[in-house]
Amino acid sequence: SKVNTRTCTANGWSNFLPNCEVKNCPPVEPANGVEIVSSYDDE
Repeated sequence: SKVNTRTCTANGWSNFLPNCEVKNCPPVEPANGVEIVSSYDDE
């Protein structure tokens, strides 16, 4: 299970460091000829 908090203890931080990974989704065939396009760019 994922934990949303970290606590500073005598032995260091509890839980694990956050980890970000790139996820790629394969292309899909549009239903009824309709295509919806979106993207996210943080720049």
